[in-house]
Amino acid sequence: MTPHILLVDDEAAIRELYTLYFNSQGFQISTASNAVQALDAVYGTKFDVILLDLGLGDSNGMDLLEPIKIAQPDVPVVIFTGVTVDNQLRRSILARGAAAILRKSYPLNYVIEEVKRAINSRR
Repeated sequence: MTPHILLVDDEAAIRELYTLYFNSQGFQISTASNAVQALDAVYGTKFDVILLDLGLGDSNGMDLLEPIKIAQPDVPVVIFTGVTVDNQLRRSILARGAAAILRKSYPLNYVIEEVKRAINSRR
């Protein structure tokens, strides 16, 4: 079965790049550009993992983490960010249920390995 990823990011270029990359690696990927689209997606479709931008234009990824985990409690949510995450914020993100935190600057092959690890952790 093809793993299905939801990528929530307000940057169109990031959504396009990751869609192309994950599709080429055999994943199905859906995208959302804001909080409303993300919540619509998680209440309507089952995902294997969710990549959630910490700094969405219309909201904070931290604020979305709780309703996403309520909608799909067994689905790992990986916070995906372009900013540096200090230790206090890291602990807070993980305490709220995130499976991992990744920087957008990480190489694509590293991101996909972390996504696979998150998917395998729930099995």
